[in-house]
Amino acid sequence: TLFRSYILHLFKLYFMKKVILFLGIMLCFIPIFAQETTITGTVIETGSNSPLTGVNVVIKENPAVGVTTDLNGKYSLTVTPEFKTLVFSFVGFDEIEEPLDGRTTIDVSMKEQSYGLNQVVISASKRQEKLINAPASVSIVTAERLKTQTSLTAIDNVKKIPGVDIMTTGLVSANVNLRGFNGIFDGSMLTMVDNRIGRVPSLRVNAFQLMPGNNHDIDKIEIVRGPGSALYGPNAADGVLHIITKSPLDIEGKQETNLSFTTGMRSVIIDAPEGATFKKGDFRMVYKPEFRTAVKFSDKIGLKLSGKYLTGEDWENYDSREPNIGQPMVFGTVQDGNVWQANEDGAVELFDRNFGIVNYNGDARLDIRPTNDTEIILASGLSSTQNLELTGLGAAQSLGWKYWYAQSRFRWKNLFVQYFINSSNAGSTTYLIPQGVAGGIEDTVQAQLLIDKSKLHVVQLQHNWEPIENRLRFIYGFDALFTRPNTEGSINGRFENEDNINQYGGYVQGEYEFSPKFKLVGATRLDYHDVIDEYQVSPRLAFLYKPDPKHTIRATYNKAFSTPSSLSLSLDLANGVHPLWNGSTNDFNTNGVLMNIRGIGNPSGYNYNFGGDNGEVMYHNFWDDQYYSVNNTSNNHIYFANIIDVITAQLQAQAPEELQANVPLIVGFL
Repeated sequence: TLFRSYILHLFKLYFMKKVILFLGIMLCFIPIFAQETTITGTVIETGSNSPLTGVNVVIKENPAVGVTTDLNGKYSLTVTPEFKTLVFSFVGFDEIEEPLDGRTTIDVSMKEQSYGLNQVVISASKRQEKLINAPASVSIVTAERLKTQTSLTAIDNVKKIPGVDIMTTGLVSANVNLRGFNGIFDGSMLTMVDNRIGRVPSLRVNAFQLMPGNNHDIDKIEIVRGPGSALYGPNAADGVLHIITKSPLDIEGKQETNLSFTTGMRSVIIDAPEGATFKKGDFRMVYKPEFRTAVKFSDKIGLKLSGKYLTGEDWENYDSREPNIGQPMVFGTVQDGNVWQANEDGAVELFDRNFGIVNYNGDARLDIRPTNDTEIILASGLSSTQNLELTGLGAAQSLGWKYWYAQSRFRWKNLFVQYFINSSNAGSTTYLIPQGVAGGIEDTVQAQLLIDKSKLHVVQLQHNWEPIENRLRFIYGFDALFTRPNTEGSINGRFENEDNINQYGGYVQGEYEFSPKFKLVGATRLDYHDVIDEYQVSPRLAFLYKPDPKHTIRATYNKAFSTPSSLSLSLDLANGVHPLWNGSTNDFNTNGVLMNIRGIGNPSGYNYNFGGDNGEVMYHNFWDDQYYSVNNTSNNHIYFANIIDVITAQLQAQAPEELQANVPLIVGFL
């Protein structure tokens, strides 16, 4: 019995091993005998329904298995039952996963991503459109990128954008240009914040430290490198930089708050002049706390508040043309074009450049959307700055210069209306640092106070009309700009009572899409400037060809212009002195008599006419109120002698000692 039981046990073990081996072999060959399925489909673009070529279609469980769509957006892929999911991916589009679930046909509509090619811009055509469809070259700094950057002012965020020329003149001051040449105190580029002109009103300078806002509140920055006069009117010939902030109604949830604190440290790298309050190796700190908070009371009403405070020390530098450190200085003005007069208090201060920076701002915005077609936005902001600012007449010591704005925007369906006011107040202690000061360390120098209480009022209306849906559309509008300088006779001197500027402009732009690949854009604008009493026409023509959804070829033509600013027309400001020219001896006065060097505007322009015996071109000489032939150079010394002397003196001051004696010879030869 035991023997039979043992034999039976061995037989069972042997039989079970055979069964297990057989089942194992069958399991290994199941994939070979499994039924294969062919999946087919078409991939199109959401919205246009255009087929997408080159879309990757792969198996999620095994990405090595896959195909790409053909010219018609079609694909065909063979799968087996263990595969469960298809993945569709394409550059510039959101990735899509589709479960197989036994299906043999899977068609997909892919949506472009919220960045890259699908980025929506408004600055190129004054309406929303895809970046790739814009009739101008546009770059975008997105909110995602802003989160990874540290900036002291908004302009720090565009330093790496192609085509943006930035000349840094301090920690918070810079001159920026997109076309042509950059320069000191430059305002040729049109800077906008939420459809509002951001420049200082009458000076028309882009002082970015005076523009309220911070990185938490910026949704994106759009840079239009082409001329923008056809839509934006005067002073957009050198491109447009548009800062767009976030709406409180677009937050997730009921409330959103952002806080940050930025700090940095550096050491002084120059040897301190005698009497300076710093020395080489001193540490300089920068502190910048900022915040933004947004509250959504309902889906129709939202409020946001934001603010920034920045304090630090600017880069140390002294100009040899300025007073010596510790030299007595009295503040006064050359109001109304008169000679310099001291303030009533006659207070004396010892000169030293103030490198301290104190910059703060805050703004508020209320958004109301009673319906999807209606929007009301009310916004206001205030900023103040203390820093050194370089101008065409030397450095200005800004002490508590304030800037504020108020803006109201209304949109109903395709109608857009807005009014805003920008206001500037230089305060009572901002001054132009004297240059060309004569005398020694004990001699008192005259400092020119700067007064600016100017305002800019702007009214704008715009309407869109689309007579043929998705094919033909029009944008047309009207702008009125009223510049109201108020310098109390300091900056605009004798022109103070005749320096108001009114500008009016109307525009229309039409777009026609022949097909999804071809689009023609045409625009024209007419502007009037009441001071120069001239009309200006700005045409624009653009042809766009899209060979595929990822590429655009543009051919554009623009004619743009810039009008003279209040400074160009009405400046009457002195800074610096020079020996008086003696006409009888054709030499500079040697008895110590000095004259003020003055920047003068040109409200009447340069006057030419055809006259003389031969009908040649004549020019008007301001010195003796006579007309001379343009070929007559006898008066050139009046205009250029002083300039040559100033250039020579500056070159000598900067040249090595052994070469200083040769500078006049070199300048004279040139």
